[in-house]
Amino acid sequence: MIRRPPRSTLSSSSAASDVYKRQEWSTLTAEKALHYVFHPSILFTFALLAVSVWETNRGKLVALTASERMRARWYLLNGVIIHILMDGMVGVFKVEPLFAKNYNKLDRRYGSAIGTFEGSTVHIVSLLELFVKGPLCILLYRAYHRGTVSYTHLRAHETPEHLVCRLLLEKKKKHLLI
Repeated sequence: MIRRPPRSTLSSSSAASDVYKRQEWSTLTAEKALHYVFHPSILFTFALLAVSVWETNRGKLVALTASERMRARWYLLNGVIIHILMDGMVGVFKVEPLFAKNYNKLDRRYGSAIGTFEGSTVHIVSLLELFVKGPLCILLYRAYHRGTVSYTHLRAHETPEHLVCRLLLEKKKKHLLI
């Protein structure tokens, strides 16, 4: 006869739910919650979001459709929250033990400790996300709201020196094609 584990009911619980009850989040007090909300990495993230939105809205903005606005906001949140905060600060640098432990549950690649060579490729990719992909996402958000600069607009500000260079390059390109 095969014995099965007991089912979870309101009066009795399984081992899995007991593990869940012992997690640190279940004993979250107001003091701990304030500690996490006012953690420097979280404050930096919110400050970066606020500065990005403020700086973008300072200049002349183009009218965006609803889908363009949603896409621009996705780039901003993806760049700041996912690439910079989660993968960079929490995943690689493990700025807060509870954040890192819970993020490791979501993404197992960040299980190795800082300074070990296990998963060093993951750390390198995450550093690229922190210093390249995150800032590029912020710049894309800005580009959506500011509009792109057209080639005609650039030609309107062309100096005589730039004109000569451009014409020589076009002539050289035509010569190479022949």
